[in-house]
Amino acid sequence: MPGSIPGSPTIFPKIKYLDTAFAWCATQVSHNMRITAYLSRSRHRVFYFRWPIPACLHPDQKCSHVRLSLRTRCPATAQRLSRALVLAGQSGVTSAIAKNMRYAEIRQHVLEHFRGMLERFKDGIADAGPIEAMRLDALKASQSLADVDTDSWAGLVHPDGADGLLREFCALRGIPEDDLSADNRAWLLDAMRQGHQAFADRALGHVDTLNRFDLDMPPPDAAHSNADPAPAVDSASYHDVQDQYFTELDRTGQLAAKTMASKREALALLGEITDHKPIAAMTKADARQVKDILLRYPKNRNKLAATKDKPLSEILDLPGIETIAPRTVNASISSLQTFFGWAVSNGHASENIFDGTRGLCCTNRVMAEVPPSPDGLIPQLP
Repeated sequence: MPGSIPGSPTIFPKIKYLDTAFAWCATQVSHNMRITAYLSRSRHRVFYFRWPIPACLHPDQKCSHVRLSLRTRCPATAQRLSRALVLAGQSGVTSAIAKNMRYAEIRQHVLEHFRGMLERFKDGIADAGPIEAMRLDALKASQSLADVDTDSWAGLVHPDGADGLLREFCALRGIPEDDLSADNRAWLLDAMRQGHQAFADRALGHVDTLNRFDLDMPPPDAAHSNADPAPAVDSASYHDVQDQYFTELDRTGQLAAKTMASKREALALLGEITDHKPIAAMTKADARQVKDILLRYPKNRNKLAATKDKPLSEILDLPGIETIAPRTVNASISSLQTFFGWAVSNGHASENIFDGTRGLCCTNRVMAEVPPSPDGLIPQLP
């Protein structure tokens, strides 16, 4: 053709049915090329299917693959079998990656949230006196929702229903919502419903106790002196307790690599801030200091030249250095709450110093500390 480059393919004028046919053929070729990427042949010309396994799903956290003989030398048969295997592989990997949270981990998040809420409720009454009639009615209404199904309950306690409730709770606790599977979401909603009910029962019981005066009850000092002695708390070093904690987590094999790395970073920072003092010696003051540093902690500390290999005292509040995101702050606080809950259960600490520590919520316009809300399930943003 005139103007064509010698040796190049001839380009015919556009014809509608040819364009359609070409598009169909191109789609088929592209699809077949993706399929053949998973195929290989042995020296005997037999087709094998090779499927990659992500590092996060491997016990040793390394990339690997599964190789399966298709027992055929026919390319068409191999491609047909590969299509079904690709679909099965994609479904299996997606499902395995999504199930990052165990049921026990979900329950722990909910328990810590409502325990902290109950503590704030009791502290609020101790400081400001009896609650108002409106708040008392709200608690009684919450208590009456015990027999309501989960979806209806979520619609009653949050304006955006189950999705809004999960979104806000995950932001508050530092849980990556996108990593939750359908089962995880159902477990979390049901656990929140049960936790809300338990909170309402305990809060109303506390109010009822304060409304009654038992003159035969011993004074607080006498009651405290007659109480059983506090359980013994060991004096193990910080590193010993930390190693024991991660050894138990490794044996379960249920945490994703990303979640495990996040927990290790949070505990490493805790040790750095407290100079690795024994867990039993840590106090609420240490928890407040940790949160204060998290709010000023630089993003990508180990990658930036201005912060890499430098002590904390030199990297906080540096001009022009971005701090970690609110979700990362919440995830760190949540990891520390879980760790101290385990430490208390195993006799390494007498109290969870991070109980009641509030996280951050973030919107497109504002980042604010979540205010305590004794009555509501999830504190609302200002």
